[in-house]
Amino acid sequence: MIDLVCLEAAMNNTKKILVTTALTMLLGACGGGDGGGSSGGSSSTTQNVSVPLQTAVANVVNNGITVSFSISGTVGGTAVTGSGSLVDTKAIAGMFNLEAVLQTTETLSGTVMVNGVSAPFSSTRTIFRNPATFAEVAEDLGGPVVIFPAYVYPSKVQAGDSGTLVTGTSFSNASQTTKTGTVVRSFSVAADTSSTLLVTFTESDFDTNNVKLADDQQTLRIDTAGNVQFVSEKVTGLPVNGQQSSLTFQ
Repeated sequence: MIDLVCLEAAMNNTKKILVTTALTMLLGACGGGDGGGSSGGSSSTTQNVSVPLQTAVANVVNNGITVSFSISGTVGGTAVTGSGSLVDTKAIAGMFNLEAVLQTTETLSGTVMVNGVSAPFSSTRTIFRNPATFAEVAEDLGGPVVIFPAYVYPSKVQAGDSGTLVTGTSFSNASQTTKTGTVVRSFSVAADTSSTLLVTFTESDFDTNNVKLADDQQTLRIDTAGNVQFVSEKVTGLPVNGQQSSLTFQ
């Protein structure tokens, strides 16, 4: 964050941003059934609203998305601010490991301010998805890659639903010979309005000793028709110039 090279390396090596999701953007989820793949169940104290998660994922993948946001947080205890954008392209047909996939490109770019000094940044990753389920198959981070086992999205979710979604394996490069850790995704759903819910996807990165390296929490507003609106994303644990950071994109 203090300089472009360190920021890009941090984002790539910890799978940052996301976003997934993100919109992967990430909408990474597993399980199935109209009641949602919940380990916690739906809360009886929240409104009885359900949203079609599978439809929401399909809409994002097929249509793409562009999000502009402000940046706030700290790096090594020093406050930072800034602004940027996240762009996910519309899916195109592609191939990965000799299998047909949907391929999208996600680009995060912007400028952060540290003690009055500005630093531009840009990070790009390629996302490969199963064309039948829209679930991620792999991510190419421009060197490191993450491979996900097969999973599906619950067709619908309600407030109070939560659970572990999928665990992927990260490798140092596309040869997939050197494992560098794992990536665990989970989700939770909160009440919002009479026609929308707030869905938060958490992506946690671990090294080969199961030590957590970073967390990425992305919150999306999804309505009953499956339309998606970016709300915020918080990333903690990114090493920037050897210092820990906590950044919010909103």
